[in-house]
Amino acid sequence: MKKNIFFVFLALILLDNVNLQAQRGNGNPNFKNFRDGRISGKIIDETNLKGLPKASATLLRLKDSINAGGGVTDSDGNLVIEKIQSGAYLLRINYVGYEQLFIENIMITPMKSEYNFGTIGLKQVGELTDEVLVTAERDVIQFKAGKRIINVDQDIASRGGNVLDLLKNAPSVNVDVDGNVSLRGSGNVNILINGKPSTFLGGGSAVLEQLPANLIDHIEIITNPSAKYEAEGATGILNIVLKEEKDPGFNGLLTLNAGSYDRYSGAINLNYKLNGFNLFGSYGYNSFRGGMDGTTSRITMAGDSTSNLSQAMERRRAFNMHNLKAGIEYTPDRAQSIVLTGSYRPRITDFGGNTLSQQTFGQMPLIDSTLRKSFENSDSPNYDLSLNYRNNFDKEHFLTFDAFYSYSNDDEFTDYEQFQFYQFKNDLFEKSISLEDDKSIIIQSDYTNKLSNNYKLESGIRFSSRIRDTKFNYERLTDNNWVSDTSKLNNFLYDENIFATYLIMSADFSPLFLQAGLRAENSNIFGNNTVLALANRQN
Repeated sequence: MKKNIFFVFLALILLDNVNLQAQRGNGNPNFKNFRDGRISGKIIDETNLKGLPKASATLLRLKDSINAGGGVTDSDGNLVIEKIQSGAYLLRINYVGYEQLFIENIMITPMKSEYNFGTIGLKQVGELTDEVLVTAERDVIQFKAGKRIINVDQDIASRGGNVLDLLKNAPSVNVDVDGNVSLRGSGNVNILINGKPSTFLGGGSAVLEQLPANLIDHIEIITNPSAKYEAEGATGILNIVLKEEKDPGFNGLLTLNAGSYDRYSGAINLNYKLNGFNLFGSYGYNSFRGGMDGTTSRITMAGDSTSNLSQAMERRRAFNMHNLKAGIEYTPDRAQSIVLTGSYRPRITDFGGNTLSQQTFGQMPLIDSTLRKSFENSDSPNYDLSLNYRNNFDKEHFLTFDAFYSYSNDDEFTDYEQFQFYQFKNDLFEKSISLEDDKSIIIQSDYTNKLSNNYKLESGIRFSSRIRDTKFNYERLTDNNWVSDTSKLNNFLYDENIFATYLIMSADFSPLFLQAGLRAENSNIFGNNTVLALANRQN
């Protein structure tokens, strides 16, 4: 009886806490979301008073100078930076040929979430006659035709995390509390690694969560994909480009990071380049432990009767991943290169949770209380092998050939325990087994030729094949024996083969850029779902 009273008392406390938070937030009309901040203004030439297009702006957190976002001006010099957390900031303005400018004392608060700095004039740099050595660093966010580029090396704040951490400050990208990524409000996003589809199992967000930020060179956000990309109907594309070391001699880089919620990561990158050969390798590690707690309450009214269901939940998750990569590059001359690369990425995830549910009718005392526990263990290794050839006839005229093979498997074992108290007694012990294999082969060739200063031609052919085999079994403990639930047994086989070719013509009359493309695809897709009993897992 004391144990039952404890669960009731815990649920009531958690429910009151959630209600109080709701009153503080949604009940106050002046309350703003902590990422609703917005900075705007206009950048002009202080001499002729004309707007400066594509001037870059970097937002720095005042207390530690960590990058907190940024953007570029439009064709009229207007600048807008959104999704800013509350705090004090410094805005740095850069434009080629002009002096750097800082805007200080920018404050974003829940009560005043918008800041407009008005019109700011930049001063041109005087002509230099002596010999100078020019060095430059890439902006965190760069804009090119059809895509945005996030340069990871310049985002110090996110180096200790994963790719999801990098995207939280990216324009047009939203990351919710569960790690789901949406682009311009839609979650239909295609994830690529070095321009190739990834076979990471667990969905698109799993790809981003598993890659440490310190192994990434840059991320391309393509919101308007051209005919070069597959016609999958996605809202946009996130292309994750991994680092490559190509300096002559022996080079190495070691990074170690630690953060809250037991978040740890590290990476080492090595390469040795001599006489046309480049040997390279890297190792990365990423782990964290996190969780969440919450309560829900539902009231159902039907005629004169009223029922109430309240739930208190807790979720805990532990994640560990290793990332090994090695390869060799051969460059017989300045124009040609051949690269062979292999990688191995094992991942282990432990997930657990408890849910306490309690139900009442009207003014009656508690009539039912259920505690459901779950624990999931997942083991997901991934293998990649790629062969790449490139021939640069000149800077804007080249031919590439790529062959890519990837294999993943994801074995998930989940245990469930359910205990009921008060009037109903129906304890349940269940478990599920999910085994998933994924194989992918891609062969493609692309050709690019800049026909003149303004016109460019792109074309290519591609073949891709993907096979996914998923087996699922559900078992229940009955009379001290594990018995399969035959209604839930299944084996799903998915087989996809796609042949494609494309042609693109583009014209660049800055700031106007025009592009027209044509893509033809032939898709053969086969799916078969059959019931298959899996062998019982040994206990």
